[in-house]
Amino acid sequence: MNTISEIVKFEFCIAGFGLPGFKVSYKKPTVTYFAKINIFSSGLKHCKNVTKDAIDNFISKLNDLKVLNWESEYDNLDVIDGEQWALEITYDGNKKKNICGNNEYPESRPGSASRTPEFNELLKAIKSLLKEAAFFSEKFTD
Repeated sequence: MNTISEIVKFEFCIAGFGLPGFKVSYKKPTVTYFAKINIFSSGLKHCKNVTKDAIDNFISKLNDLKVLNWESEYDNLDVIDGEQWALEITYDGNKKKNICGNNEYPESRPGSASRTPEFNELLKAIKSLLKEAAFFSEKFTD
């Protein structure tokens, strides 16, 4: 089974037509995150250092989700506007995993544009790493 032992770099972004946009970047030991809640907001960049325990916990969650086994692309062509997302992980030296989605998510049923439990768990793991429970929602103040 493919697993991650160490994260060198991590980037995740999610946005969509008329939806808030969020971006998270990690490069040891700092995580940087940004939210643009609506077209009228300018957004605000936040930075904080992450402890080894926090990143180890995050890696464990990624391994539990089997992120390295996810497809490289999820695309629902039946939805014109919606949500796009991308995940890039550099791990264990210089290994890379790139995953992107257009109105489709890991473990989606064919034709479904709904977020899956697996994808929601990824968002939850990122929020836990950031220690920002409201991130990925309009309640997060940018």
